Amino acid sequence: MLKFLQRLFGDNHPLSLAAKSGNVAHFGQVLLESKLVVIHAELGERLPLNSSDSEILEIVKKAAANEPTDARFFSYQDEGKSYFPFFLSQSDAEVFCGAFSGRENALFAYQLFQVQGSEIARNSRTVDKLVMNAQCDDEFKVSPEWLMSLQALPISKDTDLKLKRLAVCIPHPSLRA
Repeated sequence: MLKFLQRLFGDNHPLSLAAKSGNVAHFGQVLLESKLVVIHAELGERLPLNSSDSEILEIVKKAAANEPTDARFFSYQDEGKSYFPFFLSQSDAEVFCGAFSGRENALFAYQLFQVQGSEIARNSRTVDKLVMNAQCDDEFKVSPEWLMSLQALPISKDTDLKLKRLAVCIPHPSLRA
């Protein structure tokens, strides 16, 4: 229902509005102030899409018992480039998880975390491409010029990483064969 209302009335998330503004300085400022959702780099065991419920439950339990404390975030390769997806909401991240599992023809226990936008800027330095709401209707691919500007943002090295786990996500069963 929320997605329907967002499509009907438009997305009013401040970072989405900043992306549409075309102003990289404003986008960078709002990014640093935002709380955003990322996927942790550790996806754990890869299961076939036709895995049993008990096999899926087992990888969820393993993921839930192993809460990472480091800032290694998920990135993926496409056409020789590395992409770092980040999301405005947990539901947007779940859309991506389903699409990525379909692409990989496998299930993973994705660990979703909320982080400060400064972590997005910091981690953008390790990838070729940055994508907000990847695989969603409002996907925004940060241009190379914008990415260079974000990578140059002054980010304090003294900032403590604050990871807040939101969920362990397994894509919808309809993806299973």
